[in-house]
Amino acid sequence: MAVTYTTRDDIAILTLDNPPVNGLRHSTREGMVEGIGRANEDGSIVVIGAGKAFSGGADITEFNTPKVT
Repeated sequence: MAVTYTTRDDIAILTLDNPPVNGLRHSTREGMVEGIGRANEDGSIVVIGAGKAFSGGADITEFNTPKVT
């Protein structure tokens, strides 16, 4: 999965893990939506990027495809 969900105390941590630049492809966005839903129950939330980048932005290979939504 492109997003991992962990907790520390009452803080939810979503880690974007979509090498090499943590692009926001469809599965990453789905993972974020799911994680944010879970985080509402845990209290606070932190979103971080694995590796060297938080996020390089949208995955342009998905432009003008059904995965845009």
